[in-house]
Amino acid sequence: KDAVGRSEAIDLEAQLFPSDLCTAAQEGNTALIEEALQAGIAVDGADPDGKTALMTAGEAGQAASVRLLLRLGATADLVDVDGWSAAMFAAKENSADCIIDSEFVDGESVIRAVNPAFEATFGYDESEVVGRAIDDVVAPDDRLDEAAKLTEMVRAGDFVQTEVRRQTANGERDFLLRSVPVGEDTIYAVYTDITARRDIEREMEAQNRRLDEFTSVVDRRVA
Repeated sequence: KDAVGRSEAIDLEAQLFPSDLCTAAQEGNTALIEEALQAGIAVDGADPDGKTALMTAGEAGQAASVRLLLRLGATADLVDVDGWSAAMFAAKENSADCIIDSEFVDGESVIRAVNPAFEATFGYDESEVVGRAIDDVVAPDDRLDEAAKLTEMVRAGDFVQTEVRRQTANGERDFLLRSVPVGEDTIYAVYTDITARRDIEREMEAQNRRLDEFTSVVDRRVA
């Protein structure tokens, strides 16, 4: 009986590979995850790009896979060759914020990937923007110099957080930009849409100006 059990385990191990663990994590197949780990596949095993099953599960939004992998010993703070952790992969796909992953090529920050929130807010499919410079895609013509300066700050290793005006497929909108260098020659940029807030603030400022003008006219008449 023991010999049969060992034979089954050997057969199972021969049939499963680290890529199967990542596929199971991506699909939310917790039973296959457990089988793979029981067969001896390392829970932190990674593909050639350093991407683990936990990173794959986070990117796919598979909460059950994430919980199981963590319970079974997956290391949460590992990073892939680009410096991305499991938490960052999860944020990229599931955040309401617009996220751009880019790398420096010939002095420009070139887009490698965007998340669904970027596609929905900016109105561009990922296939339309990958391979293009960030500033060419989202910076209005009159703000290209400002955008270039911010990019250089991040390239120099600074964390940037500032309010910016950016171009979308449907016109300009206001965003809170948070941009940070991640790994070598990589920028991770997060845009939070604050257009509604800024519209309200601008209207309040306009109302205050009109009130000041009215008050000034009344004061002159009284005088």
